[in-house]
Amino acid sequence: MSVNEPHTCGKGLAERSALPDRLSALSAAMVDVLERHQQTLDLSDDNARAEHTAYQLLAHDYRNITTQLRATADRMAAYRDLPMARHHAQVMVAPEVRRALVTLVERERDVAALLKAWIDEDEAMLVSKESS
Repeated sequence: MSVNEPHTCGKGLAERSALPDRLSALSAAMVDVLERHQQTLDLSDDNARAEHTAYQLLAHDYRNITTQLRATADRMAAYRDLPMARHHAQVMVAPEVRRALVTLVERERDVAALLKAWIDEDEAMLVSKESS
């Protein structure tokens, strides 16, 4: 977006479509891990069969999540040219609107911290598997 181009809510939605887009890619990767893990199970073991079923169900759920996130990302991106709309200035600065934004930022930080911890764990697992 150029400096002279007005920032509209539609452009903001399109920019934020990166979140469901990336979450869709992440959940698709989770499906791949869940499905590949199933192949490692010895199905002659009762516990392995139970785990296999759990992983099948979760892979199914993650496929649905992936599809929904992808559709949401596409829909958000398609709103890029939504025309500028009038907004009620007083409502835009109301305490409940600010609280909603504060909560959003807190949840973003929570997710970032969670992902950071998981990345550290998964990278450590990759290193340990490379050295074994």
